[in-house]
Amino acid sequence: MPGASCASGQFSVVMPMRDTPREREFAKKSLPSAIALGPSEVVVGIDDSPTAGDLVQYLQHLAGEYTGLRVIRVPASPEWEFQLAHVIWDCYRACHNDAVLGFDVDTVLRPCVAKGASLVGRDNVAVVSFTKRLLCRTVGDWIRYASYRDRVRQESYVFAGIYWVWRPYYFDSVDRLGLSRIVNGIDTYMTYAIQRDGRYSVTTLKEIGVDCMDYENEFYTWRQFSDGVFWGAKSMSRSRVGRIIFMARMLRQAFLWNKMWMWRGYRWSVRNPDSDACRSAQKAASADDWSMYGGSRYFANMDWNRHGTGF
Repeated sequence: MPGASCASGQFSVVMPMRDTPREREFAKKSLPSAIALGPSEVVVGIDDSPTAGDLVQYLQHLAGEYTGLRVIRVPASPEWEFQLAHVIWDCYRACHNDAVLGFDVDTVLRPCVAKGASLVGRDNVAVVSFTKRLLCRTVGDWIRYASYRDRVRQESYVFAGIYWVWRPYYFDSVDRLGLSRIVNGIDTYMTYAIQRDGRYSVTTLKEIGVDCMDYENEFYTWRQFSDGVFWGAKSMSRSRVGRIIFMARMLRQAFLWNKMWMWRGYRWSVRNPDSDACRSAQKAASADDWSMYGGSRYFANMDWNRHGTGF
């Protein structure tokens, strides 16, 4: 399938959200930033469990005179392990255009992301991704952001979760059943599926496409703790020297990315090697597999004093 990039304005924007006070506040900036790009439609996917009765009216008020707003309610389903994946899937299917820009309610789009519309769908490009301006409130946050920008400079492939998709290629590669089984990591699963398919590619642009108003999912307390559990579980099969080297690598990553809860997760894992979580982490093929299928099953719903939004 040759594909073709979209004509000016003939694209959709997808923004998932839940009806919470925080996300309503974020939408005051995120929704207008999407409308400012000039899409023919903005599809807001609502986690409909529960949703207040006036949310649609609230979003319409924020949209002002823009007539392309569409709200898709997605009820929870036992067929889906991760409700956000369900919301994204239904929103993509509901879009009227093949070029779709997806972003989070706690981010503000920059005008430069519009250039992705002319790249996605051409030359078998299924996804065009941009980078993010991470939220920085503390010295540790600035260290994390410096590490992130350094990685952006050094690596050719840096996927950051703000991206365009070309729907025909997406639905060719990403299967509903596989997506419904993950518990986290929608973007990771998508890129794996496209790479596994082999017919299409993912392009990453290093420009900053959004400004974050909140902390990203990977920096939530439970995600940091879960990452540490994975490192600890994987260190158990190593020699004494190997474990020390492995722990040093983990501590370096924890410092550079301001993930101090990784150390707590690592220690917990070492002290509880027979726990279900540790056994699951030991079997995981990679950190990404652990994130998509393991970690959040054990830790996401615990009583964490965490920041961040989303599902």
